[in-house]
Amino acid sequence: MAPPLLYRPVQIWEHGKPPVPHDGIYEFGTITAFPGEVSVIEQDLSLAVAYCRLIAPWMQLVTASEIERDGKRKRGVCVYAGNVIFLSLYPTAHELLVTTWHECWHAVEAKLPPSTIEEIESCLGPFYFEGRDYWGLAQERRARLFQGYASMRHDGAPPITGSRLYEIFEAAWLGDLAREIVAEEERVRRLLDEEWGDVAA
Repeated sequence: MAPPLLYRPVQIWEHGKPPVPHDGIYEFGTITAFPGEVSVIEQDLSLAVAYCRLIAPWMQLVTASEIERDGKRKRGVCVYAGNVIFLSLYPTAHELLVTTWHECWHAVEAKLPPSTIEEIESCLGPFYFEGRDYWGLAQERRARLFQGYASMRHDGAPPITGSRLYEIFEAAWLGDLAREIVAEEERVRRLLDEEWGDVAA
């Protein structure tokens, strides 16, 4: 039996804080988030939020009944410049979680050095969709590959070994990549603070 439809406002999730409901439609650049009735189960939404906080904790999360970008409906959108992931609350747990993993990978990949992206690409075979608009974008293929790996791990499969690709994906899945990224950004921030502090002195 499908869960009952419930009205949900747009909600804004900051890391380590409870969600903040937004009154009415929420607009962010070319993205519009709508409140409305959804059948998402609370447990599924909690899982999506938990994965986002584990894999890409620097991202703000916005959940809504529907998401539009430039007037087109979207399941999810990752906005690098604003550090925001938008998630549309679809009726099945699988769709919601797959979208979460996909958008979280975009957030992680945006902070990886080019050498790591080259390592990933070097593990991949021919690209069937290459050059076919959205499906043909290399970054979308990588996000689809990660969402597939994450889905496998979520369903209880053991980590895959023997490939640098899966080493990187496993590190993202466990939150290790996120911790490395946050630690490196903190290190750079401290160095800059010390440098500018010396200049001001």
